[in-house]
Amino acid sequence: MTYLATILADHPTGFWRLDETAGSTAYDLSGNGYDGTLSGATLNQAGALYKDPDTAAYFTSLGGLTVPPALSLLINNWITLSVEFWINLGTWQHVVVTWGGGSTILYVNGQVVSSSTTGTVLVSSTLEMIGSLTAAGDLDEVAIYGGVLSASTVWTHYTAGLGWLFGSYLVKIAGIPSYVLAGTLSIQAAIGRRSQASFVIHNQNVTTHYQQYQQVLIYDQNGALAFSGYITDPKEQQPGFQRSLTHTITCCDQHYCADKRVVAATYVNRTIGYMVQDMVTNILAAEGVTVGLITDPGVAIPNATFVYCTVAAAFDAMVKEASSSGIPYYWQIDQFKQLWFVPYTAIVNSTIIDGTQLDMRHSPPTVTRANPLYRNSQYITGGVAQTVTQNETRKGDGNLTTFTMGYDLASAPTITLNSGAQTVGIRGVDTGKNWYWQQGNPDISQDSSGTKLINTDTLAVTYIGQYPSIIASTNNAQVTAQAAIDGTSGIIEVVDTDNTLKDLSSGLMEASALLTRYGVQGTIFEGETLTSGYAQGQLVTFTLPTYGLNSAQMLIEEMMVSDQADGYNLYYHIKAVLGPSDTSWVQFFGSLFRPNQPGNSINVSSTSTVTLLVALTASISPTITLTPTAIMCPLPSSTLYPQSNLYPC
Repeated sequence: MTYLATILADHPTGFWRLDETAGSTAYDLSGNGYDGTLSGATLNQAGALYKDPDTAAYFTSLGGLTVPPALSLLINNWITLSVEFWINLGTWQHVVVTWGGGSTILYVNGQVVSSSTTGTVLVSSTLEMIGSLTAAGDLDEVAIYGGVLSASTVWTHYTAGLGWLFGSYLVKIAGIPSYVLAGTLSIQAAIGRRSQASFVIHNQNVTTHYQQYQQVLIYDQNGALAFSGYITDPKEQQPGFQRSLTHTITCCDQHYCADKRVVAATYVNRTIGYMVQDMVTNILAAEGVTVGLITDPGVAIPNATFVYCTVAAAFDAMVKEASSSGIPYYWQIDQFKQLWFVPYTAIVNSTIIDGTQLDMRHSPPTVTRANPLYRNSQYITGGVAQTVTQNETRKGDGNLTTFTMGYDLASAPTITLNSGAQTVGIRGVDTGKNWYWQQGNPDISQDSSGTKLINTDTLAVTYIGQYPSIIASTNNAQVTAQAAIDGTSGIIEVVDTDNTLKDLSSGLMEASALLTRYGVQGTIFEGETLTSGYAQGQLVTFTLPTYGLNSAQMLIEEMMVSDQADGYNLYYHIKAVLGPSDTSWVQFFGSLFRPNQPGNSINVSSTSTVTLLVALTASISPTITLTPTAIMCPLPSSTLYPQSNLYPC
């Protein structure tokens, strides 16, 4: 498709190419008849579009494009709006502004430059920006839409303008097209996991060097954005004595935005959807990340604490919590820098794969009937179960100030001394109480100002205790079915560890959810296509009777993209699953060796505290004014002193 066809396919209300060769009329190509008026314009200038003879107009600082009053009146009544144009104030740039529902997004060269959920667009100011330049410059391809253009549509328009809808794929590094050696490009993308791209560039000049974290964009032969991310490992080498450099480039995807930012926050009685949106608004929005879709499980979490962990690790924890109901969730930031926090079946690709899209000759599809995560008996360790109410008494000896209970404490105890009620606080947090306790610890500690108990004193403690638990659950029907397949007992056992479980019911619920998710056999489809638009996380319908797939909805688990077939086109290798499998054998066994997030950095759905660092500010003047701000941290005091199990901050 040409740029003209690409724009018209999205139905602009007004579209002025500014390719007139004479006169003062700017003709509207939208078909709506909103011809504009030109002033201060020099026509027939070189246009913005690649390999397109269409021309542009040069405007003086007082020149402009004036739209007819009928269109201005119409626009002022719109509640959604998109404005698009190409402008040259030294170099051509593609600019799009969208507004809808109180949200304003500015795109420059296909990327989000600014985004606000509270901003508004002043239509008159926007039109003035288009039609009356504050500095002399070229203007081309002006379009106005009565709706909000999506990020993917903006990318399509931008790439169409640069001519990347024609010919082979294109790689851009830091905004500059780069020439990749044929057969060296590959992209690996998997649902809920980080994507990676790699390729080799050969430069005849030795002055071009690539740096870590430079932006990378990869477009396929159809002009679709196949990958966006950042260089992680640029290596360059001079081949022999040639005056040239070979660059081997490895890239990470947009998950980098969540990997490099840290969250320190506590939420009380908030849903997971609220917490995800809050982290996007207050942290990731600064990285240009917008929301594709957040599906909220709808259940409030009593307490969720994130103690200086990465945003990515926080999302991982919330995915696990959201999936505990039995509906598996995942999160990802796609190539358009949109965040998706959704169930596995949330994104549907309406295309039916019936074989016409596939390379049936050179790389015919394969179907594997297996599930690397299959189990029919589930064990969960690492959690705790709660006891019934415990009643224990202790006598003093004139020395002891700490008394150990029979179980770790699960919640605040009730304490009496010689039948008199005592005040109780959290150790390391509260002060001025008679006694202190801590969840997961069996000790009751006396305040330093208290009188030590003697043998005639009776300390009575009523509490709920907790102890390590092992949860077991079995799907007997699946055991019987498996026995018929393999001729053995049919039992396939898997042990998982979850240190966040705080009660038996939560453990049983998680075990049941894991069996529901993984306790069925799966089917794995693999095939190749040149067609754009498929991505990991999409639910696609397969109708391939030869393979026994009849209107089968399968989840695209993994995409491998490569130019190795012909060095010219990007071929999409689709791996889709029918059933709960969401990992490859390599990922399954590799997870055994994957490093974990530092302990205690995430605590979802349990009580904890987070220390928030607040910057110290000072104002220095002839009178010297110092305004300190507090660093929240439990500190020793006259009523709190170090013990063998209590340390100062």
